[in-house]
Amino acid sequence: MYSTMGYDPALRRLVIFGGESSGGQPYGDTHLLNFDTMAWAKPTPPTAFQTTPPARSRAMYSMDLPVS
Repeated sequence: MYSTMGYDPALRRLVIFGGESSGGQPYGDTHLLNFDTMAWAKPTPPTAFQTTPPARSRAMYSMDLPVS
């Protein structure tokens, strides 16, 4: 619960990060849901971007999309 979610319209993927266990332990996992295949995956970032943010819950998320 209390995870942060976002949608990537270019790749048609739901991005879920973090959250909290029922005991209050924050999570630091990232999960992707591909809407074309309905399959869950974990991201595999390039080597230069292997550092992940610390575990957290109740985070805020926003996107700045270009206007077409």
